[in-house]
Amino acid sequence: MKVKNQKTIRRLSFRIFGANRTRNLVAVLAIALTAMMFTALFTIAVTLNHSSEQQMMRQVGGYSHGGFKRLTEEQVDDLREDPLIRESGATYLFSVPEEDAFLKISAEMRYAEDNYAKFCWSLPTSGAMPKQGKEIAMDTAVLELLGIPAKLGEEVELTYPLGNTLVTDTFTLCGYWEADPALPAHMIWLSKEYALSQMEQASPEEREQNNVGDWYLDLVFEDSRDISGTLEKIAENHGYTIGEATEGTELACGINWAYTSTHSESMDAQSIFPLIGAVIVMLLTGYLIIYNVFQISVAGDVRFYGLLKTIGTTGRQIRRIVRWQALLLSGIGIPIGLIFGYLTGNLLMPVIMANLDDATVYRSANPVIFIGAALFALVTVFISCFLPARRAAKVSPVEAVRYTEQSRTKKKKKKSRNRNRLFQMAWANLMRNKLKTILVVLSLALSIVMLNGVYGFTRGFSMDGFLEKFVISDFLVADADYFKYSGWEEVSPSLVESLKHLDGFEDGGYVGYFQDYRQLQVTKKSYVDWMTNRFNQFSLDELDPEFLALPDDAMTEMHLAMYVLDDYTVSKLEVVEGSLEGWKEPGNIVQVILTDDYGNPIMDQAMYEVGDQVEIISSTDYTVSEDGLDVTRNSQLEESYTVIATAVIPNVMTTRGHGYPEFAVSGESIPKGYEAFVTDMVYLADFTEEGTAAAEQFVQDYTEKIEPEMAYESKGKYAGNYEQFQMMFWMVGGSLSFIIGLVGLLNFINGEVTSILSRKRELAMLQSIGMTGRQMKRMLVLEGILTSGGALILAAVLNLGVYFGMMPVIEDLFWFFQKNFTMTMILAAVPVLLAAGILIPLLVYKRAEKKSIVERLRESEN
Repeated sequence: MKVKNQKTIRRLSFRIFGANRTRNLVAVLAIALTAMMFTALFTIAVTLNHSSEQQMMRQVGGYSHGGFKRLTEEQVDDLREDPLIRESGATYLFSVPEEDAFLKISAEMRYAEDNYAKFCWSLPTSGAMPKQGKEIAMDTAVLELLGIPAKLGEEVELTYPLGNTLVTDTFTLCGYWEADPALPAHMIWLSKEYALSQMEQASPEEREQNNVGDWYLDLVFEDSRDISGTLEKIAENHGYTIGEATEGTELACGINWAYTSTHSESMDAQSIFPLIGAVIVMLLTGYLIIYNVFQISVAGDVRFYGLLKTIGTTGRQIRRIVRWQALLLSGIGIPIGLIFGYLTGNLLMPVIMANLDDATVYRSANPVIFIGAALFALVTVFISCFLPARRAAKVSPVEAVRYTEQSRTKKKKKKSRNRNRLFQMAWANLMRNKLKTILVVLSLALSIVMLNGVYGFTRGFSMDGFLEKFVISDFLVADADYFKYSGWEEVSPSLVESLKHLDGFEDGGYVGYFQDYRQLQVTKKSYVDWMTNRFNQFSLDELDPEFLALPDDAMTEMHLAMYVLDDYTVSKLEVVEGSLEGWKEPGNIVQVILTDDYGNPIMDQAMYEVGDQVEIISSTDYTVSEDGLDVTRNSQLEESYTVIATAVIPNVMTTRGHGYPEFAVSGESIPKGYEAFVTDMVYLADFTEEGTAAAEQFVQDYTEKIEPEMAYESKGKYAGNYEQFQMMFWMVGGSLSFIIGLVGLLNFINGEVTSILSRKRELAMLQSIGMTGRQMKRMLVLEGILTSGGALILAAVLNLGVYFGMMPVIEDLFWFFQKNFTMTMILAAVPVLLAAGILIPLLVYKRAEKKSIVERLRESEN
């Protein structure tokens, strides 16, 4: 028979909820803190993913799916009408300024439609895009570099290359927007009228040489699936094929790799394992915490549920009462946790992103954050209260009234020989409900292990190992273009001389670079083998079929990079094979290679064995064809060198672009007449510890005020980056560990409070038969100490698993990490947990003993 009692059940649930305020407060705090932890994790994960996607798109320069390059205006008008295109934006590349303010930043002068400007986050927020004449729009960073206030109508004087000449013109600012530091280039918008009319002054050859004077069409499709195939279909629909645009029917295209690359593709199982492990530990901890809170809370009300059963309440109705209470507690705790978790995640994100390649944080309020965290917390709550509610619903009324939260296992009778009766009683009390005790101990232990793991993780980082990969000297100075990977101009001699005369200067040296046209003479087999071994994505299909048809011993040419070292810089090489003895002698050459992230030499970069002859053809007088594909040597010099060693060269001593075999020689090996074609690319300098700070300030001021076309890297800069990197793990890991530890401590407090209050009658009976108050306190304190001690012992055991299981994986992931065994945080937790184990039982009992024994006995019987 169905009875409409839902309203009664809800009313009863509310009244039970209101009658247990203290226990409800602990439960709400536990749920709120656990939900806070989950929300912080979701916020960090979603924001990190969103920021990474945004950064990748900004590295590309826009969020369009792809587009066509080097078009005519007629082709733009034709292609953009295709039905596969949802949105399109066209631009005309006019010039790339490199004078004055543009020495250290990349900028492009273009005409663009509004859509194109929108695609690349460069649409004016004040004013509008240029429409006519000498109107101009740019971002606030360029305006600041030019010393022009961000105010519409201001005059802007710009010098830019047009063909092979420099033109200076004055424009009127018609629009501007806040600069985005993540974009690879700053856009300067011109009117279509100005760009097309001025470009007529440059010859077609000059346009080709400078890669300007072409139209580009960026496209957005309905979705990002098969961008390459969609571009091919659009080209075919209009009578074109995809190629290098070297023929009239070919179109060059570009695909936004931000849509085609994912983090999962770049992360192997080894690198993702620690992340998965950490997430599992956090989720398991949160689950155990909420489960234990409700297990304790529901167990305390079992007698009440038994009384309800005596008046006819069914097991199903009792389960509904428990679920209603769980829902009420969740309704209060989860929203609080969501709010504070989201705030915590967003506070931690700048710390995390500051240690990645791009420090820009793109915050996200994605509903997944709140829905995911709330669902996980809510499901955990209902799972947590399922077993206790089921136990209370199934037990008979008489058993429920006698329920004393003990395990439902048969007790073995045995005669104890332990004279320490209080210890025996304390241990027996804990073993009454083994599951509750285990969960409390486990939740406390996990929080301690996490905190100790974070400490061991950050302590294992080696600053020397971190700096070794990025800097090999106190300072490295070079032309600003060198650090932008766009040129290898000579480092300023006056800057170098100034460094040498500073107090504390110890030693220094140059790395030179051959700027002439030089080619290796190699066999076809050597060329194919080197390209195949060096580049994972290389395919023989990329080579000319006629070349592939040649015999293996046929000679061919390939590019190379050749450095000139001195005594200081050659000392930075690490020999892998051979010896550097005699490296200065003319005719000797060192084959140089790099290392991977873990310091292992990349031997696939080595084309020769020690003792092999390296044949090089060089030329200082040569002609490049108009399409840039062919070079004609008007004169040439044949050089022959003997490989005396294969050595690792630090990346900071190279051009930082590695697509060819690389070699190093001494100044004595420079052919006569070629000295002028060797550029002193970088200069490295070391200082005493006392002189480093003053030198850092000098170099900073010099590169900002005296020669802004120069730039530098220093050990001090990277040391700051290392400290930020270390602080990131401390803040993120420490914050999450603190939340888990706080919830675990609340769990412990709740367990102690519930355990003592639920045994008020039992404790009163013990006192009535002769147990003194002092003995009672000692027994309760022993229970607290046993729980705390168990958590510490378990934490020590789990810490061994972290050291032998997790640390080796992390050691393989970070080249500057060395695993170390530590129990610092576990030992630091000893006084905290022991104090909690002593003070909490005493405080709870002090509150309980305010009433007389008779009052407590009567109260328990009511």
